[in-house]
Amino acid sequence: MESRKKLVYALVGLGVFFLIILIGFSLWKGRSTPVQFIKEDSAFGPVAEGTFYPADPVKLNQWIQSFIQQTPNFDASGRQLFGLIVPHAGYIYSGRTAATAFKLLQGKSIPRVVIMAPSHHAQAQEVSIPGYAYYQTNLGTIPIDREAVQKLKKGRPWITDNPNLYNREHALEVELPFLQTVLGKFQLVPLIIGDSNIELARKLAAALKETLGNDAFYIASSDLSHYHPYSQANIMDRKTLDLIIAKNPEKLSQAADAEGAELCGLGPVMTILSLFQDVPNGKVQLIYYENSGDVVGKKDSVVGYGALGLFY
Repeated sequence: MESRKKLVYALVGLGVFFLIILIGFSLWKGRSTPVQFIKEDSAFGPVAEGTFYPADPVKLNQWIQSFIQQTPNFDASGRQLFGLIVPHAGYIYSGRTAATAFKLLQGKSIPRVVIMAPSHHAQAQEVSIPGYAYYQTNLGTIPIDREAVQKLKKGRPWITDNPNLYNREHALEVELPFLQTVLGKFQLVPLIIGDSNIELARKLAAALKETLGNDAFYIASSDLSHYHPYSQANIMDRKTLDLIIAKNPEKLSQAADAEGAELCGLGPVMTILSLFQDVPNGKVQLIYYENSGDVVGKKDSVVGYGALGLFY
């Protein structure tokens, strides 16, 4: 009887030992797996094809090539690009302006691109990353950089997969066909910023600086003033552009609060400026500016578009 008890205790002890080993292995293995909200081999998008840009990939490619060929070359004077600020309206309106910026990337090798865009459909004190493995456009799939996403999300509950912020959002997607055309292959870190306050911008900039630093190319997606008469829009946009060129996100935030500056991608622009503030010899330069009145001729109510480069 006593020997039977000893056998039972030994077997129980052995079972507990193997259970502990199994749990420990699972925890160890979990550390190296991709961030959990990413759906394996899944793709998001497109959501803006046929409205903001042509649905037909042949026509889309023709449009982009035409924009790039028609836009003037910008003299970067041998300086390097840290990032870009580009518009996100329909291609018939802002495609020419966007092309002047993206043309600077033609033929370059950039492994990782971070795009920061606003949400036009929902607000939240958070930054959302679509929880998919790829972003799909009519020109093909772009891999989402899982390693970068995992680093960004770790310990930051305000970086989420909130579909309310991205499931109908065009502001990030319209930049992708341009990048696919000028870069070819790259990995994407897609960030939809849910609010335009300076605190969230500073917090995101600090997270990006800590996790990715200079190992990424940064793009902020933003249009300028909306629905003012042509001459008024020009004046307002020039003031906004001057504030961006001054590299001071705090002053830009204050001007926006006082309605002295107007841009729909205020959060992304403040974030990229916060990232750029400490870059040695950093300079923000205007590449191109126009508004919808310059494009279609209707000048009673226009939207402004600016392309800016962040050089060092």
